[in-house]
Formats: sequence, structure tokens, C-alpha cells
Amino acid sequence: MRPLDHEFLSAQQAATHQLLHAIQHDRLAHGLLFVGPQGAGKSTLSLYLAQKLLCPQGHESPNLSGCGHCGVCHRVAQKSHPDLNWVLSEKRREAENESRETSSKKTSDLTIADIRSLCQSLLLPPHEGRAKVAVILDAHRMTPQAANALLKTLEEPRPNTHLILVAPSKDSILPTLLSRSQVVRFRPLQSESVANLLEHEGLSAEEALQRSVASDGSIEQARSQTHLSVEETKFLLDLLSGSEAERVLQLASWGQDREALTHLLAGMVDLLAKEVHNPQPTWLPSTQKHLLLSIIEATVEAQNRLRKHGNGQLVVEKLFLNDIPVFSANPRTS
Repeated sequence: MRPLDHEFLSAQQAATHQLLHAIQHDRLAHGLLFVGPQGAGKSTLSLYLAQKLLCPQGHESPNLSGCGHCGVCHRVAQKSHPDLNWVLSEKRREAENESRETSSKKTSDLTIADIRSLCQSLLLPPHEGRAKVAVILDAHRMTPQAANALLKTLEEPRPNTHLILVAPSKDSILPTLLSRSQVVRFRPLQSESVANLLEHEGLSAEEALQRSVASDGSIEQARSQTHLSVEETKFLLDLLSGSEAERVLQLASWGQDREALTHLLAGMVDLLAKEVHNPQPTWLPSTQKHLLLSIIEATVEAQNRLRKHGNGQLVVEKLFLNDIPVFSANPRTS
């Protein structure tokens, strides 16, 4: 077992032990419901469970995973195994394609057509192995018609077929589906677990620790934090602590490069979030810490305006000349 696998599974010990106990006693339900906050690892653990069930050596492993080395395990990890159905809502597909602003409530739902296609696939015997596994991410986004279409599959499952529903909470799932599913709860990850996972993925211990503090127990949130160089961090701190006149000079050409602006605004949110969570402020006097939340809110609004094809120069000028007050970061002595 790879170190990263062990670290991740250790971070969700209760969920891991529950699933392992069910497998070892031949009581793994055909319908499973993984519930917990975003970024707690529900989809990742779904893949480990799929490897366990599909890998030829999975039944021999004492861990909740396959061997991790065979072709089956590699194809499951890549979501390309024919006996693994990976079902996404339209909103998640668009988010993965970075087209978040084009999504709408209507197209965010999992439709009855999506679920009927899945159910037809699950009626067929396994292509290669001893089981079939289906994972429905954002199961709470199923329309009522889609959820009802799934009921028959849960009520009359084929042998060795397992359906994993992934949702934020039990309350977000229809009672008829909930009553036919084995619930597995996921807790927010501990900061130490998030930091260890990030280190295994190649980050330095210092950066992993910084990201984990502002992650709210979410590995996805920690991964998505934007890395700023030392020069970029200094630029932002100088901008925040500068007078209005100094800001005008520094902003003269900043809004011309849309890609760089997007990067810096994302980095600024992360920089401010770390300071909010830091019990010992590193660059902001404690007397001014109350300003951080309003600055973060203003910066997020600026990101939204920029995503909606706003003029970059106007976005940053409004943010730094109108929305963010002048204050002293690393205050200078006279």
C-alpha cells in the first residue's frame, strides 16, 4: 500500500473501519450513502472501495483498497474501468472544465435520463471481474423523477453490484433512498491530516501547514489554494498597506493581464484567509484584524465580476480604491 493511501485512509478511520468490517463479515450493502462536508474525501474513498471490490487481489488485502499496482487498480483510479460507473452532475462536469459561470440550476441536476442509463448498465453482468460498482457524485442533485428511477435498482440489486451515493448530508437525500442505503459518515479532516496529505503530494512542510490551517478540514480546499511567490506576496502586502496615491501608481498596469489578475486575486483571498485563522497575526496588527472578513468578501466579489467578463482595470480600481480601506500591514516606523 502506498504511503499516501495509508495517510488518507487513516484520516477517515471511522468510515474506513465501518466499510472494512462490513466487507469482512459479508455485510456490505448494495446501496451505500457517503455523507459529509465537501473535501472530506468521499469521492476518493469511493475509488479505494471500488479498487477493493474489483481488484483480483482485493479480497486478500487487509486494507480498504486493491493491490494498487495491477491494471485494474490503475484503470479504477483513472475512472476508465468498464465495471466502474462514475456519474457526475452537469454542475460538477462544468466545474471540472472551468465553465462554472455557464451552469444553471436546471442543468445542474442529475436527470432521469442519466439515472436510467446507469440502471441499464447495472443490469449487465460484470465485463471483467467479480463485481460492478457505481458512484453517483452529487446524489442530492437528482431530480425526484431520477431518484424514483433509482429505487428499483436499490430494491432489486443484481448480485455483486454496489451503488455508492455521495452527498453532503442525509437530509439532502429522499427518504426512500435513505432507507435503502447503508450510511457512512465522513468528518472534516484534521489540520494535521490535511498537512500530511499535502506533503505526500509534494508540498513543503511549511506550505502544507499554511494551507491546512485555512482548509476548514477540506483537502480539496487546501489543494485549490493559490501559491504566491515571495515577490507576489510582497506586492500584495505593499498594495494593501499603501496610501491611495501609492495604490494608484501600483495599479496603473495591473488590470491589463487578465490571467495574472485572476491568479493574484485568488492568492489574495488565500493570504487573507490564512491571517484570519492565524491566532498570532503575522503581518496585520491585531487591532485591524476585524477588517479581514470584509476585505475577503470584497475580493471574492471582484473575482465574480472578473469571471463575468468585467474590465480587469475597473475591477481592481474599484476593489483597491473604493472597497478596501487603507490600513497598515507591517506598519512602518517614522
